[in-house]
This record gives sequence, C-alpha cells and structure tokens, in this order.
Amino acid sequence: MEEERIRVPAPAGSLSQQEIVMMVFTSMAGRRLLPKKCWSLSRLLHDTVAPIIKVHLVADSINAATLHRLLEDTSRRNVQRLTLDGDFTSMQQRPLNLVPLLSPAVAQVDVAFCSFSGSIEDVLTIPSLPEGVASLSVTAGFSRDVVWAFSKLPQSLRHLIVDATTDVIVFEQPLPTLLESFIVESGGEVHVGAGSLPASLRNLQLWGFQQLYELPPRLRVLMLQRYIYPLPLLPDTLETLVLDYCTHHVSNLPDSVRSLALYWHPAQPAPPLPARWPAHLERLVDWAVGESEPDDAPEPCIDRPLPPTLTQLELNGCSIATDLPQTLQTLRLGRGFSQELDLAGSFKVTVNGRRYCYE
Repeated sequence: MEEERIRVPAPAGSLSQQEIVMMVFTSMAGRRLLPKKCWSLSRLLHDTVAPIIKVHLVADSINAATLHRLLEDTSRRNVQRLTLDGDFTSMQQRPLNLVPLLSPAVAQVDVAFCSFSGSIEDVLTIPSLPEGVASLSVTAGFSRDVVWAFSKLPQSLRHLIVDATTDVIVFEQPLPTLLESFIVESGGEVHVGAGSLPASLRNLQLWGFQQLYELPPRLRVLMLQRYIYPLPLLPDTLETLVLDYCTHHVSNLPDSVRSLALYWHPAQPAPPLPARWPAHLERLVDWAVGESEPDDAPEPCIDRPLPPTLTQLELNGCSIATDLPQTLQTLRLGRGFSQELDLAGSFKVTVNGRRYCYE
C-alpha cells in the first residue's frame, strides 16, 4: 500500500540551500524514494519513513524477548496488520499492549484463537482498541468457566462479531452509537451491561442473549438462537427473521419480512407458523434439526395456502397439504421429509439435504 506521509508545502519566498535540500529529502522520504542507508540522516526523516508493516508471528518460532521487542517498539515501525499464530500466553514476560502498536489507519481487527489474561481470575478482558477501528472480529476456541469481558469499544466501530464457546460474555459499557452489525455466538449467556441496543443497528444475530424489550427501529436482519423470552415488537423495516430453537414465537409479522426461517428440534413441538403471511414473503424455511424418534412430538403440517410471492421453500421433518405456488423457483427437502409430492412446473429441487444454514 502506497501512502504519502508528509505533504510538503510549495516554497514561499526565498529559501536557503539547506532548506531546499531538507524539502527535497523530506519529499523523497514521504514518497518512499529515500534509500534505507539515508534514513538515519536525521530523526525527522527517520520517523517519517518508519515503515508500515504486516507482522505474522508463530508461537513456536520466536522467544519472549524478541516478541516484546518487536511488538512494543513502536518508534521504528507502525503495524498495519498483525497475526498471532498459536498460543503466546506461556511465553509472555508481561501482558502485551496492542493499542499503541496498531496504526491509526487500521479499520479492521480480526483476533482468532488467542487467549487474553486479565487481573481477575476466570475473567478474560479483551483489550480496548483505538478510535478509528470500524470492524472487530473475535473468535476463539473452548474456554469453559471463563467470563469474556469487553471493557470499552471505540465509538468508530460499525461491525462487531464475537464467536466464543464460553459461559458468559459481558459488554461492560454501552455499545457504540454507530454500530450497524452486532453478531454474538456463544455457548452460554450474553449481557450488555449498560444501555439498550443502539438505534443504528441493521443486523442483529444473537445466541443466548439477555431479554430484549425493544428492537432498533431500522433493523433489517434478526437471528435468534435458544432465546427463551417473548419476542419484542418487530420493526416494519425487518426483512429477514431467523428463529432457531426459541421458546416463544411471533404470530404477526410485518409485511416488510421477505425471508422467514424457523428451525426446531423434533423432541420439542414445532413452532407455529404466523397467523398471516407477510405481503412480500419470498423465502420460507420450516426445518427440523436432527433425527426424529418414535416418541417425539407429532409431525407438523402446513395446511393453508402458501403466499403467492414465495420463490424459495425449504422443508424438513414436516408435511405439506397445500399446493405449491406457481412463483416457486427453488424447493429444498431434507432427509426428514418423507412425503411424496406431485411436482408440476419449472423450478430447482434439492432432496435429502442434511446441512442447514442461516441466510
């Protein structure tokens, strides 16, 4: 990536020979034209041409002294992209401070399979990030009996993704007011310690979240898994709704909904379909996850006309007692769908599908 570090103003009046030479060297340094042997001619030029670099460290290939010297000496380098590959917790002399290490130009931070240590036992404190970061993705492996604590998030953050198999995830401060995507997947509980969800949210995907009393007014995507509370009123901007193994369901959907996906487990009663179809519904998923057993709940049946706007239909562990709409373009049937269908028309059919995905 080419970056001009210093903008040299046009000469104003007469300049001395020394000033002209300094201007030329400064311009060359800003355009990365100055040979490395000349970088030490002056402290100003040395700092000016300090390179923006990408760092990829493998845990087993570096010692602790080199690790700290490389990552904490920010006077000689400005890290734009940092990858820590492996477990560095056993080789650190002290906790790494990544905030001054990151370049102010960094807009995206991805942290994968890293361990963070905090001052309190059984609490992993995620380091705060500088303003300017627009996207943060944190994914990790198995960490039972540990609380993940996010202290302060930058107000510049627009997208936040957290995927961790841990008991509790806590966001101690209110979420950034400009946040557009908030995606949290956890095997345990998720809590936002202060304030409600920001009104700027467009995409909300939560697993095991605390009770929602109100949804953002301009929300477009809502995905909930293992949500045990009644659903709040859905905004009329919502286009995609996914409910997976939720205790409560909605009977009335806004007409703005174009995709409705209901995932459930055969051991539990299937979720009821909405009282009426949204006026613009294009995709419907009624999908049982897992194999059914003889003592499972009765197989549900779709026995009322499907919406005439429907183009995609996905069924598993249920039956259908109504005609398929003429607008249908894609039909996907899982392994748990055993009904014989009399198909007519021109559309794509996928049978014995095992995989299910959130779309």
